[in-house]
Amino acid sequence: TPLDMACLGGDIKIVQLLLQNGANPNPQGELSTSPLHMACDAGHIAIAKLLLQLGVDINLQVDEPHYPEKSLTPLHLACYRGHTTLVDLLLQNNVDLSAQSKSLDTALHTASRRGHLNILKLLLE
Repeated sequence: TPLDMACLGGDIKIVQLLLQNGANPNPQGELSTSPLHMACDAGHIAIAKLLLQLGVDINLQVDEPHYPEKSLTPLHLACYRGHTTLVDLLLQNNVDLSAQSKSLDTALHTASRRGHLNILKLLLE
């Protein structure tokens, strides 16, 4: 959607404009992504904060087309990319640490596999 692309691109003014004009931050139907997933994948913390303030589903699982894993949460993507600040934001918003991908990986598995020590420390606190 245009909102997904704006979240990926990182321009919060465009995201706000789309939201003000009726863009739905909560995906419906069988979509392969969500605005929060896009923001977490690209490391755009201000956009992620805005979406969380709007009450989007922080634990939504989707099949991201650019990842071999399926049923990923925004936390999985932030851990995969090494976005420590985003992981911290998600943790502050009560993200489900036990959410598993279709291959049963948690965010802890993802961070371990990618070698993101700072994220591992956050997840284990």
